[in-house]
Amino acid sequence: LARSFGEGEPGSAWVGEIYRRIGLSDDVPWRHFLGRLDGEPVATASLFVGAGAAGIYVVSTLPAARHRGIGAAITLAALRAGRELGQRLGVLGSSSDGYPVYRRLGLRDPCRIRLFAWH
Repeated sequence: LARSFGEGEPGSAWVGEIYRRIGLSDDVPWRHFLGRLDGEPVATASLFVGAGAAGIYVVSTLPAARHRGIGAAITLAALRAGRELGQRLGVLGSSSDGYPVYRRLGLRDPCRIRLFAWH
């Protein structure tokens, strides 16, 4: 996460601290995904289930592993997990880099502000 998302180490430290406080059990509405390539971690995604939707957060892929479908795969894994948990709507906000990926996945952009919906 620190090597591929947002502000690097400060951002990933903040995210890590929040997740530590929330906890990593089946009792919390968060699920976290780690994508690997040749056994090495290269991608992340987090799923928040609440308010009738599966929210996708912190999707990241290491620069060296981009353009191989890994970001798309981990996003779909998180969305499918949300569906398995009973959610029928998936939402996510996108960076400009991720926007084309989500469009190719068939997610709709109802607001034209990089917020996607998946049914």
